[in-house]
Amino acid sequence: MKKLLKDKFIMFLFFVGATALLVQPALAKDKTSDLDPQALKIVDRATSFLAKQNQFSVSVEIWNDFVSAENRNVQFAKTIELNLRRPDQFRIQTATIQPEKTFFYNGKSVTYLDQRAGFFGIAPAPATIDKTIAAMGKKYDISFPLDDMLLSTPFDGSAEKARSGQYYGVEMVSGIRCHHLAFQHDLIDWQVWVEDGLLPVIRKIVIIHKTEQGSPQFTAMFDKWDFSTALPDYLFNFEPSPGYRKINIIETVQDKTSVQK
Repeated sequence: MKKLLKDKFIMFLFFVGATALLVQPALAKDKTSDLDPQALKIVDRATSFLAKQNQFSVSVEIWNDFVSAENRNVQFAKTIELNLRRPDQFRIQTATIQPEKTFFYNGKSVTYLDQRAGFFGIAPAPATIDKTIAAMGKKYDISFPLDDMLLSTPFDGSAEKARSGQYYGVEMVSGIRCHHLAFQHDLIDWQVWVEDGLLPVIRKIVIIHKTEQGSPQFTAMFDKWDFSTALPDYLFNFEPSPGYRKINIIETVQDKTSVQK
């Protein structure tokens, strides 16, 4: 197993493109400003709000492009259920028809459970979410889905690092009024829709990977944001069911991660 999990469908966690009607007025605007101050202000409000939350839960519907060997662009869907309690606990479950993979972090260790393959592995982890994300990537080449959202500084200044950025006004996303923003980087372009209201939560993200074959697109739709429902301890602690095999997670060697069954 060359990589334990490389589902990082969010490099910076932000995204791209815009319809032809929206792009045309933006071109004239870009002549006077590379980064629209209003776009930066809205992103900062959204990320600052998320950073201040002691806990949250959210459901995410992911649509990810795949370019086949026949150069066909096919889109596949999955869902993610994310639970986080700062500073030292999270649970991330990915699923299609059935649950596929789940990560548990309880402040002491990370457990990787592969429900589909029927095995799990446990690795010691630092005492905070930020340090754990960094350590798991460096030591085991493990990346967590949506990990940019878990950080104490969500998305780590992705908007400010963009070459250009635009504000396209208010649009409806699943019946909710949202501010539509777009940013361009060297390797990716991204768009984000932030709810217009008291809770500036992210409702949609689109990324285009410009340097990959076929410029595949990643779309994430966010629903059921919850900042108040208590998250019990058992959510973040893994108890193996009969039939699951335990494997050893091996440290990365020459940028390769392996497991020993």
